[in-house]
Amino acid sequence: MIPAGYGAHQPHVLVQMAPQKKHFIVPCIGVLLIFFSLFMPYISVLGIEITGFDAIGFFFEGLSEGNGFDLGEGDGDGDVPLLGIAIFMLAFGAIFYSFMAVISTFTMLFESHPMGAGILHLMYFGIFMLCSILSIVDLGFLGSYSVHGDLTGFGFFIGGFAGILLCIKA
Repeated sequence: MIPAGYGAHQPHVLVQMAPQKKHFIVPCIGVLLIFFSLFMPYISVLGIEITGFDAIGFFFEGLSEGNGFDLGEGDGDGDVPLLGIAIFMLAFGAIFYSFMAVISTFTMLFESHPMGAGILHLMYFGIFMLCSILSIVDLGFLGSYSVHGDLTGFGFFIGGFAGILLCIKA
């Protein structure tokens, strides 16, 4: 005689596990770092510091006036266009970093990794640094002048390096 349950056909029950929700901890820290960098000085000129939020405010204030701006004619010097590009990128850095933080937040909300936004973010910062380093102006006995050393506040650098955190998959 076979005890009950042995040898008899037992129904198989499959237990379906709930899908694991993706966690993007390091990119979230990157977005928060970009946000907090906006409270820090992005532009620092002769002791006057302009935070990222101030820079965004100045941009929209100038946009509302509708006058536009004139870049003028260049004098043919090779360093001047690179210097202008570096200053332009510094001025619009807070807006670009904020835009990348918003895009990264939405990609994480839709459970996708913000790698593309992180790469664009780092490319912006890298192009800024390249233009700034290549356009160092020598002022003779007064020393040298560079955008990354003399105009840029530490909030811009913190916001720029936060792009690294947007690229890490953890």
